[in-house]
Amino acid sequence: MQTKRIIITGVGVVSPFGTGKEAFINGIETGLYCAQAITRFATGAVRSKEACLIRDENLGDIDPRLARLPAVYRYGLVAAEEALNDSVINLREEEKDRLGIFYGTACNTEQSVQYHLTLTERGPNSVSPLMFQNTTYMAGPGIISIRNGITGPAIAIPGGYSAGLQALDIAVSYLLSGYIDRALIVGAEEVTRLQHEALSSLKLLSPTRNDTEEISRPFDADRDGMVLGEGAGALMLEVSGNAKEPGKKVYAELVGIGITHDAYRTADVSPDGRGLEHSMRAALTNADEDPQSVDYIAAAANSTRIFDNAEVAAIQKLFGLGNKTPVSSIKSMIGETSAAGAIFNVVAAVFAIANSFLPPTINYKNHDPECDVDCVPNTARPQVVKFALANACSFGGSCGTVALKAFA
Repeated sequence: MQTKRIIITGVGVVSPFGTGKEAFINGIETGLYCAQAITRFATGAVRSKEACLIRDENLGDIDPRLARLPAVYRYGLVAAEEALNDSVINLREEEKDRLGIFYGTACNTEQSVQYHLTLTERGPNSVSPLMFQNTTYMAGPGIISIRNGITGPAIAIPGGYSAGLQALDIAVSYLLSGYIDRALIVGAEEVTRLQHEALSSLKLLSPTRNDTEEISRPFDADRDGMVLGEGAGALMLEVSGNAKEPGKKVYAELVGIGITHDAYRTADVSPDGRGLEHSMRAALTNADEDPQSVDYIAAAANSTRIFDNAEVAAIQKLFGLGNKTPVSSIKSMIGETSAAGAIFNVVAAVFAIANSFLPPTINYKNHDPECDVDCVPNTARPQVVKFALANACSFGGSCGTVALKAFA
């Protein structure tokens, strides 16, 4: 990847911390926990009652015509337009076909759930004429393209929790091929009733027991499941030459990527962590680096036994037992945000490099011998970060890792 260098020049975030990258940086530096009661749908007998949600009023002024869009596409649009503005590019009309949009998401929308219920209960004549445009995965990249006049490739990747990194991988291929000059990558997700109930039935969500708080606490010995989250992260990638251009803002350089599958079970992850081990190894090989060069890992760990243990197993295989490379999970603060979480992890690693600090794993109290890593417990840590990895992993075995460096 060194003949053409891929740089990150824009960042956009809609997260449970608030809208904008500054709210995200403040949240991961201060260790803000974002869980709140779910009110958008009835939780009924479901064991989990909380999630890390986006408040619509935090999205700012949005075209009233877009208010009918599913939440996930509104989140993606706001994050994408922040990344576009942050990159300070003024695209001429003839350049707009040289910018691609690559949009990853894992689950469908709450509107899709409601459309299905209406269809089955009342029949086809009762369904809104907006059903098609509000249920197609192409609505995400499509609305960004239409709003901004972008005529390059617009691609939707419905690839599970790793979809954000799958989108990133495809974008890098397009950039390196010379087909486009810039790529806008979005990972977006909304919490839906269907997703919430499905994961609850698998006993993967942290429960409410005797009025105790539901807690996302990756790596902790007492973790009892994840708390769902939502939002969108966006990155602007560009091709650069071999030297830093005067005056150009560059957050970090993307130097490697690995996308793998653990070939284990359709709704599980391999306990030995082989998928993430393979993706981390591939990203390091792609970057021409070894594990000893890594200053920080933004973890996929989401407070479930299987996820956290598998990731630690992968790290121990690749880095060696007793290795103390810092490994923290921002999902302790904003929950399992699915496809958005893949990009959120990249953003966290980018700002670890740009701002010289390690995001913490909050809610951490009790050491788990099976998760023997330096998880940066509870408080952010000042540290120079020159090289970082960002992981993603999905139930079903899809894994991804991005390698990032300070750009010089």
